Amino acid sequence: MQLNVADLLKPVSEDSPCGSNLEYDPRFLQLDELAEGVPEKQMGDSVIEGRDPDWNELRKNSLELLNETKDLRIALFLTLAELNLDGLPGFDQGLQVLSGLLDNFWDKVYPELDVEDNNDPQERINCVMSLSPEPGAYRDPMMFIQRLRNVPLCKSSNLGKFTLYDVLTSDGSLESENPAELKLVRAAFLDTQPDFIETYRNHALGCIKSVETMKKVFAEQADDHLDFSLLLDSLNAIVKAYDDFAMSKSKSDPEENLNEADSIDESEDAALADEEKKKAKSNSSYKGNGKITNRQQAVALLNKVSAYFESAEPSSPAPYFIKRAIRTAGMNFMDIISDISPAGLDQANTALKPAELITSEIQNTNEPGAPAGAPAKEENKEPEEEKAFNPFA
Repeated sequence: MQLNVADLLKPVSEDSPCGSNLEYDPRFLQLDELAEGVPEKQMGDSVIEGRDPDWNELRKNSLELLNETKDLRIALFLTLAELNLDGLPGFDQGLQVLSGLLDNFWDKVYPELDVEDNNDPQERINCVMSLSPEPGAYRDPMMFIQRLRNVPLCKSSNLGKFTLYDVLTSDGSLESENPAELKLVRAAFLDTQPDFIETYRNHALGCIKSVETMKKVFAEQADDHLDFSLLLDSLNAIVKAYDDFAMSKSKSDPEENLNEADSIDESEDAALADEEKKKAKSNSSYKGNGKITNRQQAVALLNKVSAYFESAEPSSPAPYFIKRAIRTAGMNFMDIISDISPAGLDQANTALKPAELITSEIQNTNEPGAPAGAPAKEENKEPEEEKAFNPFA
């Protein structure tokens, strides 16, 4: 959705450019709930389902309120909704509204200056610094930086979408147990339409311009020098990704760009012979038809799924199980049993042993002098309860 930023920055009226203070309006009070959603709750044996943030309703309510009042807090909620709904273009538009309100309506924009404390703008500072909280901040409910890192930056028809999180983990700027593959990220950018790259790069530059405008306004109007370094670092990293990946090589040969991403580098596996490496490399080309044709492609996609959960849902157990699945992908059944529960290996061996071999072993355990083929004599003892084999014990 394209915001009409110019309309949102028009005065509410000639007599009251910023309108009334609506911070106690029920619609204003509802913005927090719409942005945070409702977590799942358990009461006794009953589970009350939670509710995800309603970004569309948050956008709708914010736009409605901004036509009646000029309030940085409402503009911040609008920016959050735009980021989640439209990614980088939406974030750019939201920041334009925020910086425009500060630049055009400094004297009267809400929250108001504290006239009893020499026009202190602390409430305004608290509002805009939600965009770039200090690292390790106690509370960061809006999570702008985390959400920005998970916004798609490229759109390859063959390789899919990659984010700033993928970029940062692929080059080692951000630590991850399952980093994205650098060659794959680079090729996805190269395989994205040039118009898309140029548009999104310009949106990133637009975001930087708006942040710099906010810094300038606070410095000039209140002599406050705000530190947006965490946000600016992320935005500059986005611009750098476009410069390094999408503009570092001509797109005159799209097939070459795609092959760069689709090849799986087997040189790290010393156990493979040269011929095996070539075979694995040639078989790993993903044709973009939605089908996975070999193990390497499957493992690559599993790694991306795991990376998503680590970033977006850090408390999820999914990455643990995905990594275990990747580790056991090349094992046979007995290897998997040994990996999961070494103590259960003997039980598995017995259960899978051929019947004639078991019969032979029983015969060999007969007492000396017993007729051939007679069943082995059992000791008089209490029968033991049979224990079920548990591979996860």
